Amino acid sequence: LAEGHPRTSRAPASSPVADMPPSSTPRKRTRRVPAQPVEVLSEYEQARQERIKRNHAMLKSLHVREAAANLQDAAMHSLPSTSASRPALRQSIRKRRPVAPKAAVARKRSSRIQERGGSKPNSAELLALSDSEDGGPKHIPLEQYFKERGIKVGPKVDGRFKGWVDPDVCERYGIAGSADEAWERHGGGKFTFKIDRSALPKEVRGKGYSDAKAFSITQLHKNPNAYFYRNVAPHETQAFGEWTEEEHSLFLNLARKYGCGDKWGLFASHFRHRVGYQCSAYYRDEIIANGLIIDDRFMMTSGGRPVFVG
Repeated sequence: LAEGHPRTSRAPASSPVADMPPSSTPRKRTRRVPAQPVEVLSEYEQARQERIKRNHAMLKSLHVREAAANLQDAAMHSLPSTSASRPALRQSIRKRRPVAPKAAVARKRSSRIQERGGSKPNSAELLALSDSEDGGPKHIPLEQYFKERGIKVGPKVDGRFKGWVDPDVCERYGIAGSADEAWERHGGGKFTFKIDRSALPKEVRGKGYSDAKAFSITQLHKNPNAYFYRNVAPHETQAFGEWTEEEHSLFLNLARKYGCGDKWGLFASHFRHRVGYQCSAYYRDEIIANGLIIDDRFMMTSGGRPVFVG
């Protein structure tokens, strides 16, 4: 080489620097974590934390947690350890239970059972059945009960309503003039107490009524007794609570004219704002209880409560 041009120094071929392969590992980057803000507690929170610490220290000094754990362990050990001992325990408890003697009670006999051939007990038999040997409630015939108390009684009925739907209601809604005519005109068939839910209209089933209520709504023309037992006339609203003097007088007049005691739906059709079950309850709790009508199917307790005996 010419003078004045220095030679460039190179690493020998056998140099370790020349033999080292280039690094393939990427260089790690450090991620800066933002500093968490220091939560500053309010004076209320600081006081609360101090109270919590004092409570924990007090519980620890009183050994409350240890006592609770010991109590739980004692309760677990006191239980029967095997399932075989549990039936014996239940059997011993069952033996200690006293069995109360069954008192003779007068059974109610419905009119349908009597029509099938069952004999209807007279008042004397019912009185003997209802008198308990231990001096319990005594059932007294109505006439005897009111006579002993000097109360004048009203007319006597046989428990049968012999009328029909109110004539004005029949005319307004096109109801037939008799039960047979109404039944045959609107499909006829065999009467049954069983309700076919699938036969009820969808608009009735969708209102959340009971089956009996939903069925009664469909019976205005075919079976008015079923309809008016749970519903007033379509253009009227049902009343609740105390009966008016007009309703009371109408009840007694209808009872004297047509009798009463069954077919409460037909009976109730003569009232603008009452349904059959309301009339039935008023008959028992007000009319019979005060001797305004005598119905031998009822008797009185010594406390003055009417009881239906059939």
